[in-house]
Amino acid sequence: MTVAVRRFALVLAAVVLAACTLDKPAWIDQKKANDAEAGFYTEQVWEGRLYAFGTSANYKSFQDTHDLQFAKTFIGAGPNGETVRLELDPKNDALLRRVRSEYESRHGAIQE
Repeated sequence: MTVAVRRFALVLAAVVLAACTLDKPAWIDQKKANDAEAGFYTEQVWEGRLYAFGTSANYKSFQDTHDLQFAKTFIGAGPNGETVRLELDPKNDALLRRVRSEYESRHGAIQE
């Protein structure tokens, strides 16, 4: 192998490795954001009702409108007898199951 071929191979390897390290941080940041959203859960009390959210987008929307468009309601099921509204997605049953599971792990089982 000649010196020119070795230099070319070294430069080629350096370019390929540099490109790989440029993509990796963006991928890691996106994965962290997806993981955070997949585990998102928060509660808010508003006008005597306890709302449980499983998506940050609906939580942010609720802060402005104080309306949760899709929710399952349990009257008197809260820790202090308040009405509980759990966020749901009509196209994704898993969201309601996850929110309900998290709520019940914090407050106990909901009696229907």
